[in-house]
Amino acid sequence: MRALIFVVVLCLSCAGAPAGASVYKCAGDQGAVVYQDAPCGAGRELRNFDIDPPALTVIPGTQAAAAPPAARSGPERSASPTGDGARQQADDKRAAERKFARSGMTEAEILQRLGRPDVTTGGSRKSGRRWAYLPRPGDPDTMTTLTLEGGNVVDVERKLVR
Repeated sequence: MRALIFVVVLCLSCAGAPAGASVYKCAGDQGAVVYQDAPCGAGRELRNFDIDPPALTVIPGTQAAAAPPAARSGPERSASPTGDGARQQADDKRAAERKFARSGMTEAEILQRLGRPDVTTGGSRKSGRRWAYLPRPGDPDTMTTLTLEGGNVVDVERKLVR
C-alpha cells in the first residue's frame, strides 16, 4: 500500500512540473508579424526571445503627495502658485538634471530624471516627437528640447533664452 501511495504522489508531483516554452517572432505572409511557439522557417525569424529577450521598460509613477499643510487662519498665501512647495523644489531639482540628457537615453529614463515635458509635439511613438522643457529656477535661461524616435532620444538641443 505504501508503494502505491508513493507512486501516486510521485506521478502527481511530476505532472505539476512547469513546462518550458519558447516564443519566436516570425515574418508572416505579406510582412505581418507572427508570434509562435515553434521555430520559424528559414529566413523568417525576426526574434528568438530565448536568445534575445526583450528589455524591461518601466515608466516610474509620480511620488505620492506630502500631507497637506495645516489650515491657516489668516489671508496668507503660499509662495508657489500650486500651493505645494515640495513639488516646486522637486521640479527645480529635476530641472538641474536637464544638462545630463543625452542621445540614446530611453523615454523612461528621461521621465524619471526630468519629469514630464512642458510642451510635446510630433507624431506617434515610432516617428519623431519633440519634448520641450522650459526654463525653471534649477535651469534658468535655458530651454531643452529632446527629439525621440522609437522610444529613445536621438537629439538634444539646449538654447539660451533671455
